[in-house]
Amino acid sequence: MISRRNFLALTSGFPLYIHAAMGATVAPWEMPEPVSDLATAFANPPNATRPYVLWMWMGSNISKAGITLDLEAMKDAGIGGATIFSLADTLIPWSGVILKSPTPEIVTWTEPWWEMVRHAASECRRLGLDLILHNCAGYESSGGTWITPELAMQEVIWSEQKLQGGRQIKTTLGKAVVDPHPHSQFPELYIPSLGKIAAPIVEGRKTYYRDIAVIAMPSAGIPTTDLVFDLSAKMNADGELTWDAPEGEWSIYRFGHTTTGAMIQPAQWDAIGLECDKMSKEAVTFHVQHVLDEIVKHLGDLAGTALSTFYCDSYEAGDPTWTPKMAEEFRNRRGYDILPWLPVLAGRTIGSKRVTDEFQANIQRTIKDL
Repeated sequence: MISRRNFLALTSGFPLYIHAAMGATVAPWEMPEPVSDLATAFANPPNATRPYVLWMWMGSNISKAGITLDLEAMKDAGIGGATIFSLADTLIPWSGVILKSPTPEIVTWTEPWWEMVRHAASECRRLGLDLILHNCAGYESSGGTWITPELAMQEVIWSEQKLQGGRQIKTTLGKAVVDPHPHSQFPELYIPSLGKIAAPIVEGRKTYYRDIAVIAMPSAGIPTTDLVFDLSAKMNADGELTWDAPEGEWSIYRFGHTTTGAMIQPAQWDAIGLECDKMSKEAVTFHVQHVLDEIVKHLGDLAGTALSTFYCDSYEAGDPTWTPKMAEEFRNRRGYDILPWLPVLAGRTIGSKRVTDEFQANIQRTIKDL
């Protein structure tokens, strides 16, 4: 488990990581030596104490001439550096479009856009400014077109069958079917093909599914934990279940997970991709390494010198409920098996309201820990 303080300390090390990777020896933000004449220092502050600004690049509406003018104006105003955010053409508050752009080919994280970033970094070197780059298109939060559904934010989904027991049950359990639109706080944006604001279809929500467990419990009432059965081993790869069910009516849940479909925002349509799974070390590492590799690939010796820092802005994780290692992490952190309690996520009460509430608190604590 990592504390918030340690997390902040680690993320603050991103700039140092880039510098170390590039072989740089002096960071541009290193604090200067103490000064004896504070009045003089205040009137002529050293570079390390100058303010920085957020520099919004609005979609394809950027040019080398405009970049140079912006940076020269920053230098004249006493600014020390700028953080590039590459957003949509306009914000409504999410991604909007200005039609008939003279440079539609400039799309975040493509070669025409990297050419602009290289120019900005070169100009920052010339002017003695520090350049910072947000870790993805938009400002929320961490992801891109390179994040596949299995590396994206995840949620628990389920199907339910009610069957009469007192016999051997042989049935096929269907997979859960979910709304293919994003399950996120801000699902809508301007969709060029529709010419309007709407929630897009996320193909991964139709095609990506992984099983978690098959759980049976009485259909009615509040069962005790000894009446909740994990039948996962009794279902084959085709979803066919064979079970000698006790008397009574049983609800059989097939639990799985898929991507929430949450996407980075507010970015150009062609730059939008899925948010990486913030509870997965593997997914976050993949995203961070991809971004760092792209910076090094496209900026060369400007990376770690003129462009010094990899920046993460809003941390808006939404409400994910699963990650590939959730069962393992839950057991390690909470001390018991999460699987028999999954029906709580489907709205059921197990044992009592008190112990059900305790489980809900435990899973939320685990999500926050991860």
